Formats: sequence, C-alpha cells, structure tokens
Amino acid sequence: MSQDQPTALQFAISSFNETYFPTINREQFTQKKSTEYYDTEYKKLTDTDQLHIIVGMDSGLLANYVMSHPLPAGSHYLFVELDEVLDALNIDIEPAYASAMDIISFNQLAQILTQPQYELFFLKNRYQLYLSLGAKHAYTQNYRLLKQQVQLEVEQAAFNLQANINGDSFIQQQLFNACDNIYPAELLRHLTLGADCLVIGGGPSLDKHIDWVKQHQDELIIISVSRAAEQLHHAGIHIDFVVTVDPQQVSFATSKAILNLPLETILINADHAHPALLGQWQGSHFYTGQQLPWRTENNMGITGPTVSNSAVQLAATLGAGRILLLGVDMCWSPTGVSHASGSLEGRLGPFISKIGIWVPTNNAQQAETTVQLSAAITSLEQQIKALPDTDVISLSLHGAKIKGVAFIEPTALKLASLPDKYELLGKLRQRYPAAISGKHHGRHLHQLAQHCRDCQKALQTIFTQAQIALDLSDDAVGHADALARLQQQLDQQFPAQLKLIKFYGYHQFSKFLSTRESDTWQQNQVCNMSRQYYQAMSESCHSLINLLDETLRQITSRQEENRPYPNLSLLAKQWQRHQQSGRIDILLQRHPTLATSLTFGEAQIISRLLQAYRQTMQVPVMTRNNRPLKQWDLLAAEEKLEYLHLIGHTQGLAQMVAAFAALPPSDKAKQLGFRAKSYLYQLEGKDFESHQAIHSMPQHLQQEADIRQQVLISLKTAQVDTATTALEALLPYSDEYAPQLAKLYTLQQRLDDAINCWQQYLQKVPCDSQGWTKLADILLQQGHYQQAKEMYQQAVEVNPDNLLAARQLTQLEQALARSS
Repeated sequence: MSQDQPTALQFAISSFNETYFPTINREQFTQKKSTEYYDTEYKKLTDTDQLHIIVGMDSGLLANYVMSHPLPAGSHYLFVELDEVLDALNIDIEPAYASAMDIISFNQLAQILTQPQYELFFLKNRYQLYLSLGAKHAYTQNYRLLKQQVQLEVEQAAFNLQANINGDSFIQQQLFNACDNIYPAELLRHLTLGADCLVIGGGPSLDKHIDWVKQHQDELIIISVSRAAEQLHHAGIHIDFVVTVDPQQVSFATSKAILNLPLETILINADHAHPALLGQWQGSHFYTGQQLPWRTENNMGITGPTVSNSAVQLAATLGAGRILLLGVDMCWSPTGVSHASGSLEGRLGPFISKIGIWVPTNNAQQAETTVQLSAAITSLEQQIKALPDTDVISLSLHGAKIKGVAFIEPTALKLASLPDKYELLGKLRQRYPAAISGKHHGRHLHQLAQHCRDCQKALQTIFTQAQIALDLSDDAVGHADALARLQQQLDQQFPAQLKLIKFYGYHQFSKFLSTRESDTWQQNQVCNMSRQYYQAMSESCHSLINLLDETLRQITSRQEENRPYPNLSLLAKQWQRHQQSGRIDILLQRHPTLATSLTFGEAQIISRLLQAYRQTMQVPVMTRNNRPLKQWDLLAAEEKLEYLHLIGHTQGLAQMVAAFAALPPSDKAKQLGFRAKSYLYQLEGKDFESHQAIHSMPQHLQQEADIRQQVLISLKTAQVDTATTALEALLPYSDEYAPQLAKLYTLQQRLDDAINCWQQYLQKVPCDSQGWTKLADILLQQGHYQQAKEMYQQAVEVNPDNLLAARQLTQLEQALARSS
C-alpha cells in the first residue's frame, strides 16, 4: 500500500446493480442507491445559467446522474478527476451534454478556466464548486490533494475576474464619505521630496525591527497601514501618515484603533474607505480617488489590491527618495504566522487553517501566501516598474521576493538627512485642517449637495427612459430601431451617469449577459435579454436615487454640525445610522460651550452616543459565521496537514509541528501533533523517529489516517508484526486493506489467516482477478489442488487477460490429469 497511489482500482457491483470503485466510495452505495444520496446532496446541480465545477465523479455515477436530467439552460459542467480514475473509466457524454460538459484532469484546469465561456460565469458570479462523495470523504488520499488544488485554481480564477463585482458597496461608501472627503491627496505631491519613506504593513517582519523604527523615527517619513497602527502607537512610534482603503465592515473591526492615534497623525483614506473610520477621524485627512463617482478629478488614484499597495503609492506621490518596506512581507513568516503580533491574527499564532500559495522569499526560501497577496506582489512589481528613479528596499529577510525590490538589513542602511519633519507636517495640518467647520466647509457642502441633486435629476431622466424601453422590449425585435435611438440618446446625454449605473448595478446587469450560445437565441430570449438590460438600468437608477437621498441627509447632518446650536437628536440619529457615534467628540471640540448649556435630554443623548462609541470600539474581529475569532479551525488544519504530506512539503510540515505544539491542549491538537511529527520525520528520511512518533499516539486518539501511517512506516522499518497488527485495526474501516493484510499473513506463513482474509475480501470484491490468483497460489502451496484450480478458474473468468492465472490453471489441470 502506497501513500501517494490508491489501491489498484477494482470494480464492484452493488445490490442496486450500480458499478463503482470500492477504493473510492467504500460502502457508500451498498446501503442505498447513489441517486438517493444525490437527490439530497446535489440539488443545485440542476440550477440554470451556472458553472458547476465538481471534484471527482464517484466512479462515474455522479456524471451519469447529471446526464440523467434535462440539461439546465445556460449551465455547464466541469468534472475534474484523478488521472488514474480517468484511465480506468470510460464515460460516454450524452449528445445533449456534448457542448456543456467537460471531464478533465487537474493539469487541464488552469487553461480551460481562461476560455471565454468559463470567464463569463466568474464575471457573473455564477459558479459553484462541489465535492463528489468520494472526494468529500477522500478515502483515496489523492482526492485530498486534488480538491485543494482545484479550490486554489478556482479561487485564483475568481479573484482575477471579479475585481468590479461588488461595485455597489464601493459606490455606497464613496457617497457616504463625500461630505468628509475635502482635500485630495494630490495636494501632497512632492511634499517630502528626496526623503526616506518607510511604508509599514501588518506583516510579521514588523515584530523583528520595531525597535529599529523607534530609534530612527525622526529620520523617516513613516507611513503605516491602518491595521499596523495600534502596534506602532503602543511602541511609542509616531505615525506621520496612516492609510485605510477597504469599504467592508471587517476593515473597521481590524483598524478602529487608529481612532486612538494623536491628532498629529494624518489620515489618507480611499474615497470608499469605511465611513465609521473616516467619519470619526478627528485630525487632518486627505482622500485618494474621486470625491464623487460620476465626476473625474486630478488626484492620486487608488492602487490595489491591498492597502500596502496604496501606501507605496502614497510614498511615491510624496516624492520619496527611497521607499523602505517593513511588514510589507506579502507572505507568512517562517513559522507560518500571517500578521505581526500586534494584530489578532498574529496573537493566534501560525495560520494553520488556510492552504496558501508558496512563493520565494528574500533569503532564497519559500513562504506561504494568499491569492490576494500573490496578486498584490504582481501589482507592486508593476508599481515599482513605473518608478525607475526611486529605490525600493525591503527590510524583511523573510518577505516575498519582489522584482525591482532589493533587500537590505535595516542596520546596514544609511538614512538620508531629513529636515524637521514635525515642523513640515505641522504646517501641512495648519494649511489643511480637519474640515469640520468654517466657510470653506460650508461651501464644500453646498456645492456637494448641488452636485448630488443634479445627478439625481439625470438619473430620474434615465429611469423614465428605461421604463419606456421596458415597454418596447416586449417586442424588442420589432422595436429594434426605436430602442437603438433611445440608447444612443442616453449614451450621448448621460455618459458619466450610465457608467456609474453599470458599475453600481453590476449584479443586475450581469443577468443581461448570457452564457448561452447566441445562435440558440430565440426571439423571446432576445426580448427577455432586452427587458433584463433595461430592468437592470431601472433598478440601479432607483437604488442610486435613494442612495443620493441618504447622501443628502448626510450632508444636511454635517451642515447641522456647523450651526451654533446643533440639533443633537437629529445628529445622533444620522451618526448612529452610519456607525459614527464618535462624532460627538468632534462636535464638543467644535462647540466648547455646548457642554455647559445642555438640557437633561441632550445630556442623555450625549451619554448614549459615548456609550455606543465605546461599545463599537470593543467589538472583536468576527469570522464569516459572525463569531469572534478565537482560534484556527483544527478540522481545516487536518486538511492542510494531509495536503502538505501528499506534496512532500517538509517546510510546511515543520511549521505545522510547531503550531500544534503551541496550541492550547486538546485531543485533536495532540492527535494532529503526533501525526505531523511522523509525516515530517518520514519525509526527512528518519524512519525510526517517524515510527516512534506515530506509535506514541494514545490509542483513543487514533483515526484511520494515523493507523495507516503506522502501517506504512512499520513496513519501511521492516517491523512486519507491527504492520500486521495495524492493518488488522484498519480492516473495519474498509475492505481495501484486506489484500495488503493477506499478503502480510502470507509473508509470516500464517497461511490459514491469509486464506480466510482473501475469502472474505473476494466475497465482497469478486471482480479482483489478482486476488483470486493470490488465493489460488496459497491453496496450491498448501496442496489443496482442486480448490486452487477453482480459484484460478475464477481469476481467468473475471479477467481473461490474466495470463499468469491462465498459465497456472493450465499447468495445474495437466498435473491433476497426470495424477489421475
């Protein structure tokens, strides 16, 4: 039995007359018919206009199940199977599915996902990844490898194609931020010309050099990403610029500590940054991107996909002579930690729940990273290529190797002389103060409101025209000319607004895009597509008009803050609507006498606002299940452990060994720790240590994978008796272990046990010609000639190409004939 190859594939026939591989599906189809499982497990496989990506075919049964149903309109099926299974199976694709189903190996997957018909499914977010029952349970170990490889490839394809799929959330946050986005970051161009700018990310290398940063902070312009700011602040390091980009709620959860930074720090926020961060920031701030999504302006753009990319762009805009990178590792540490210790992820230790991509590092080693960070590396390389006159230097020995970035130890750096940066930045803050009051702010809000109302008016016109087009779409073919004229008029009059509508309403407009072949479109489908297009336009217009109403309420709220006696009740309602209760501190600073003239009701409002703000600042980072992130998932860690073993990754396994040892004690952590040690020693060629590690595991913790490892390593160390005992313990899990056990019995001359083992196995797997041959050999050795003859006959009957059995049968028949 080999770890990286499944037991030879032998067919079995269930009592339901279904042919399957017991090695892959074991007893799954002996209790009930496969379709009974599938009707429950795979209901979504009949969804229309969907790319169904399925790992494994359950011995072909799942593919046949799919083809037993009418082809769902617009859907495509992509089965990714193990090479050895593809070699053993012959699946005839039904004519109806000929152009809608592909059965491929993993080696073909990357290329096929780039084909246009597949890309459209990703762009529309109409794809789903499934595991066959065999792949889900992974009795055949190579399925563990295959499903992880497929998942990574699909994740990469989706990431590459879905950059604009959530345009609605970006636009929403951009509009909510518009009243606070006053000073464009372009005003900072060449501010610190020739200075050494230190860009600090949240990567693990920050821990190693944070003392160096503290020692040299006066000689550097320090730019920090928002999630690293808390650690720097606690270390006594003054942050000159802090950068935040992401609009998602998790960005506030991981970065809210920036609201505790001193007023001397300057915030650089993307136009769509989370409003709870921007709206509660009390100091000076500059925005990147555009103040309003339909108006263009000359401003520093937003560079992605990570906030570190934007921070590097800021350093370039400032006119850095050199850009130094610390904590911009773009990968995990040598111990597998994903973030610096100042973050929650860093405090949780090595990231053992995620299978990542391995990339080269500055010390010529390998480190794990995510799909997003891999894309960030590519983006950073392009950024640096556009800065030929600026040296970019990484201070992280274990950071990812990036083209155009040199590595230098911080202690070997000679920093450029820097004039008093605090004076320079102080003058900047005086010139561009926190824009919360004054005539300039009032003009800004008035103009902003007018722009929003103008846009609403244009959107209302587009909405009206879309309604007309919807009526015409009932006969889109007959009204083709009228629809073309209407669309041309919209394109000419409202190009900026239409661009906004389509970006914001991407999900609605993606319904108009069809995954069906154009030559199959009927007139009713053309009409339907026209209706979908103008329905999407109508819905997006309506949603944007409502969104602008909320933006106008936000503007009114900011105008109210400028009044000598603001309406606290009105302000509180609006602030809490957008998680901005902390603005009460801004208001009290603007109106120092307000606190002395409060009514009882107003005092209660302020008290509730302050309490709400304190509560939001204490909310922990949540998982996808909306639960506090407290530890990594050990079930996912087990998947990663098996994956690393299958690909022979010693560095990754060493990280897992250390991680399991550091985890809080639990049976699962102990079990995986023993297994990880055995795997690592095995790959290092230390078979005795591997044997000792796996056999040290208490029996009550042992699972099938652990006992299987005992067999493998016992055989490698020639401990046949130990391997036999372990195989006996494996037999209740699956009959696939019986041939190996029978062979060991034979090796130990336990021939009666071997015969009994073969007989029980062959009753369940009668199509194993080699098994019948082995049983016959033992019977022949014991002198049971007639029984041996019958077994050879059975072997030849099952497989006429079994030449060994045929030759033995002929010789035995001749010998019996002579003896009679």
